[in-house]
Amino acid sequence: MFVPLATITVDPIPKEEMGYAASLISLARNLGAGIGISAFTAFLARREQFHQLRLAASMAAQSGLVFRTLSGMQAYQGHEGTNSISARSEALDLIYHQLQQRAAALSYLDGFRIMAFLLLAAIPFVWIMKKPQFKSSE
Repeated sequence: MFVPLATITVDPIPKEEMGYAASLISLARNLGAGIGISAFTAFLARREQFHQLRLAASMAAQSGLVFRTLSGMQAYQGHEGTNSISARSEALDLIYHQLQQRAAALSYLDGFRIMAFLLLAAIPFVWIMKKPQFKSSE
């Protein structure tokens, strides 16, 4: 994507000013990448918090199933030689870890959907870009 974009961008620039143009294009690309990565990371963190809250509420609504799962995990930990307090704590840790993993997966899915939408929205701009002239190197 960057090579055709750079070609179209520097095409009308005279050869004497090509160094300045290349450095400005590089600066713009680096700034855009930094801002984009920061925005995407913030979006992922917010969506992960949202999904974690939503999944926890869903688990609270199904407290019987969660209690049976917790009891089963606690019993398994007890058979492995862990005392009941540690077994309960480890079982809760495992359930919370799974909740976090699912929230992270859902937040990445949201992020990829947004990125796909932005990419699809940018496709029509390809047809309105000016075609490069490819001046001869005389």
